[in-house]
Amino acid sequence: MTSDFEINKPFFEIGPKVYLFGKDAIALAIGADKLCEKYGVDIIFSAQYTDIAPISSATKYIKVFAQHIDPIYPGRGVGAVLPEAIKAAGAVGVLLNHTEKPLTRETLAQSIKRADEVGLATLVCAGSRHNSLPEPEYDFS
Repeated sequence: MTSDFEINKPFFEIGPKVYLFGKDAIALAIGADKLCEKYGVDIIFSAQYTDIAPISSATKYIKVFAQHIDPIYPGRGVGAVLPEAIKAAGAVGVLLNHTEKPLTRETLAQSIKRADEVGLATLVCAGSRHNSLPEPEYDFS
């Protein structure tokens, strides 16, 4: 599936992680939405799963992203994050491989594929040797 996702440079990403949720996250998203409209800039807002739908409903200009997805298909997977559910909640994209949620190279590739299949844009983080958390093991063979 192709995504209609477009973004202009420069763009900003707001990632409240789990510091904000519910009404506080929605208020921040609405404020960011007003800035998008006023200044004509693009802002990606990476929301917690439970905040995607209310933020998507309350805003018009920001690009709502999920903080993660799992590379699974509908079926078994208690506790996993289904890409189709993220899309249905109103997200247009997903943040992957954040330093606090590192993925193996294989899982990252599978997650990007699943995002593509459901029409979610991807913002992929790349680690550095200066990260405070240990980097995941990669097999480049």
